[in-house]
Order: sequence, then C-alpha cells, then structure tokens
Amino acid sequence: MAAPPSDPGATKFAVMVPSPPTAFSSVGAPGSVLGTNSWPTETDGPALWRSVGAYLHDSLVTALSCTGDVTYNPLTQGSGATCTSSGNVTSLTIAPPDDYTGRTIEGFQVTLRLVAGNASHTWPSAITNAVLPAGMTLKATTTLNGVDTLKCTYYATPQKYYCNIESGTQQWQGLDSDLTALASNSTSGFWARTGSGTGSARTTASKGLGLGAR
Repeated sequence: MAAPPSDPGATKFAVMVPSPPTAFSSVGAPGSVLGTNSWPTETDGPALWRSVGAYLHDSLVTALSCTGDVTYNPLTQGSGATCTSSGNVTSLTIAPPDDYTGRTIEGFQVTLRLVAGNASHTWPSAITNAVLPAGMTLKATTTLNGVDTLKCTYYATPQKYYCNIESGTQQWQGLDSDLTALASNSTSGFWARTGSGTGSARTTASKGLGLGAR
C-alpha cells in the first residue's frame, strides 16, 4: 500500500521520548543525612510533604526512654510521645521545632503522654522549656499506670512551649452556668441559686426570736 501524499501545508509534530528516569535512593532512618543537610522527619504538622522526593511523615508516636534527664525531640521522634517512667524522672525538656535551616516553626504542636510506670517514681514539677497552666504541676496522676496527657504549642517568642493538660486528675472543670453566675456576682452575702444559671446574694437579719434570710 502506497504512503499518502505529503501535504506541504500540514503542521508537523515531533514526539519527544524521555529517557528512563533515574531512581531516587531511599531516605534513611529519621534524622539521617541527605547530602550535606539533616533530613527532618516532621516540622509542620502530622502530615508533611517536602520538596526533593516528597517525604511523608504521618503522626509518628514514639516511646521515650523515661528516666533521669529526658529530652523529647519532636523533629526526629514525631509529634506525639509517650513517657512511661522506668525510674525517677529528674527533668523533662521538649526540643524546639527547628528544621535544620535555622527556621523555627511557630505554632508547632506536640502531644505528650506521661505514664507512671511505678507509683514510687518521682517527676519534675514542670517541663524545662514550657509553661503550664497556673496552679498545675507536670505529673499529678502518680498511681500505677496513671496517665497525664499534655498538648503543647511552641512560640518562638519567648522560645517556649505553652501546654494544656488534656487528661488526668488536673483537668479544668467544664464551663457551668451556675458557677458563671456566681463568678459574675459582686454583692456580698450568702449565694442563693434562684434558677438555672442565675442567683442572688442574701443577707441574714434578726427576725423575732431567731434568724432569717432575706
């Protein structure tokens, strides 16, 4: 069969066939070296795509060695950690979320579970570089296997984590309308609840041979 005649006015196309792609070598263990730079496992949240090979790290929760001076590095150990005491914990530090380029991630969050491996184990009163809610201590649930869970957010200024206690014996009491009404009262006297979320201050006065409220 003869080839069709060539059309001088037709548009000609060239098809480029790429050569086989070069395979990327696998990334090593968390914190290993990629070229001349350390390769972080997680910096911006529980799931992070990075350029150069798109490295995905999905909410790794690590078990810390939990005795003596404990340092938790969320960059290489994931955004969650469990610290089950195997002895007295002398101090606890959470490393700042630095991605090895000098960039510290503002607002980076970590979750830390503190478990009493033995009721006799002692704990520090606070995290070295963190701020706890006023009046709260780091580990209040010290019974065997007692758990306190903290959620901490990092702020570059003043280079500290600010933590809330999510579970344990120190949890804040939930908002209650009756307590809110009492807190908003500025009148001295005995507080009387007069309805849901409302009340009034009462005083006492002499009434005949006894005392009566009014």
